Amino acid sequence: MTLAVIRRAWPRVRERLKQASRAAAAIFGEETVEDFDGRTITIAFQNAFQLSRADRPAGRQVLEQSICDELRVQGLKVRCVEAGAAAAEAQPGAPPTQLALNDPVAEGAPSKPAGWLVDLVVEQLDGKPLD
Repeated sequence: MTLAVIRRAWPRVRERLKQASRAAAAIFGEETVEDFDGRTITIAFQNAFQLSRADRPAGRQVLEQSICDELRVQGLKVRCVEAGAAAAEAQPGAPPTQLALNDPVAEGAPSKPAGWLVDLVVEQLDGKPLD
């Protein structure tokens, strides 16, 4: 499976989505397939509304199932991002668009689990901890 194969199949995936859910017709149409790492497909949405709807658990489940049905594979996952976020992540030195909050070994995170998130917020967002 390659990114090119997924992109060629995307119009058919979109039609499956629209057949599976009427709400999908309002969400899908302007999104683009940005990346594929062998297991996860990154899909970029043009606006926050479409992104928030597609990235809900129910929306993501319909999306993943439609992709797997069309491509006749199992186990593919999707990652929904706002358009431009995938490109920014690929550029070295670009500010992060997502924090790895579930990864205590994230770059720059303290080795102590307690307080690492507070330290990250203070450092990255100029936050101030409350006493």
